[in-house]
Formats: sequence, C-alpha cells, structure tokens
Amino acid sequence: MANELVNENSDQPNVLHALIRKRAQVAGKIEANQNELRTLVAELDALDATLRIFDPDIDVCDIDPKPVPVRHQAFRGEVTRIVQSVLRKANDYVTSTEIALVMMDKRDLPKDDRSLVRTMTKRVGACLRKMHDKGLVEKKILETGRAGWKRVDPSELIKLPD
Repeated sequence: MANELVNENSDQPNVLHALIRKRAQVAGKIEANQNELRTLVAELDALDATLRIFDPDIDVCDIDPKPVPVRHQAFRGEVTRIVQSVLRKANDYVTSTEIALVMMDKRDLPKDDRSLVRTMTKRVGACLRKMHDKGLVEKKILETGRAGWKRVDPSELIKLPD
C-alpha cells in the first residue's frame, strides 16, 4: 500500500514509508477506540433505560462517573519497598529506569511496553525524590547524563552528639 503512495522520485522514500506506516497505526488505534466508545455508549444507554424502568423519575445526570483505576496501580508502599530492596542490593549508583525494570519484573509486567516502562520509571523517580527529601538516598549525575541513586549508609542517618 505504501509503495503506491510514495512517488518513486521522492528524496526520502524511507522516511515517507515509515510515516505512512505510523499514520496507519495511529488511525487503527483511533478506529479501535471509537469502536470501544460506541460499545460503551450503547451499554450506558441500556443501563439508563433499565434504571428508568425501576425509577421513571431518576435523573441519570446526577450520577457521578466513577474514576477509572490507574493503570497497573501498585499496593500502598509496594513501590517504596521494591526501590529500597533494589538500592540495598546495589553496589553502586542505579538509575530509576534500572529500578523500574526490576520492579516490573517483580510485578510480572511486560518490559517490552515502552509506554509502561516510562510510566513505571516516573513512579520510581517520584519515590526516589521523596526518599531524597527525607535524606534516605543520595543522587549523582552519571557519565551517561542520567541521575544515579544510592542508598545512604544507615549509620549516617542517626548522628548522635559525641
């Protein structure tokens, strides 16, 4: 399909082919989401009709929508426990992405989903920043330009007067 769309005299045929494939992919996602939306609207209409059978005077607009749960939500404290565990075992500075990949492995999440890796890295980063504010971890910019994190020695946390 893309071959017919790209002019053979084009300066950048590879770029055009890649962009055409990406556009087709995005259009496919939009179509799938529109189909899902149509299904959900039909379900909502059926529920509204059923509610009116039992209570003809009900105003369904007064029913607040229930928020959708966060994708791959962790249990309370789970991210912190995994981050601390990784930092305890690490001999040197580790990046938030490295910690996120370990966390995803422990939670049986697919590591090939780039969007999910990015989301988990942000969650780990937020956890590390909170721990940094409490003085539990130290941050260092590595040669790669990324931030590395290391656990603060517990003996340094409690400083008693001599």
